[in-house]
Amino acid sequence: MGYTHYYGFRILAPTFKKEAVADIEAILAEYADLLQLDANEKLPPICEPGLICFNGKGENAHESLYITPDITGATCKTNRRPYDLPVCEVLLILKHYYKAGFDLSSDGLWVGKNDLVSKTLDGNWNEALQKIEQRFGYQYDLLPKITGSNGHNYYCFILKAL
Repeated sequence: MGYTHYYGFRILAPTFKKEAVADIEAILAEYADLLQLDANEKLPPICEPGLICFNGKGENAHESLYITPDITGATCKTNRRPYDLPVCEVLLILKHYYKAGFDLSSDGLWVGKNDLVSKTLDGNWNEALQKIEQRFGYQYDLLPKITGSNGHNYYCFILKAL
């Protein structure tokens, strides 16, 4: 297992929205010292109308974030490595532009009961939300969700782009 993000589009398209690509390019430029194309490829990340792909560098790499505008269900396991923050930010950008047309979940959105009240997310999510709001002005609502199984309650948030 490991710390993982889950994502996919409900509405498929041949390319990403131009504005989303521009925002993601800005994020990737900010983290250029942390990122490369793949764990084994010391090339720059890809941010094109039809593909977004990057990983951490060297020992800070794990699984590449790989997104096409027609991907319906994918995962990226970052294992909380430093490149997790730009991964969260890129996923938030896509959620902003595609709203309910982009499914987004993460192990970082599953929290303890006290965290549900304080809206304290796991991993880099709180920092990513703050940075996206500061940089682009995009805001999100954290909708609490409680599920029960075998006498235990589990707490998570659903991210809604405003």
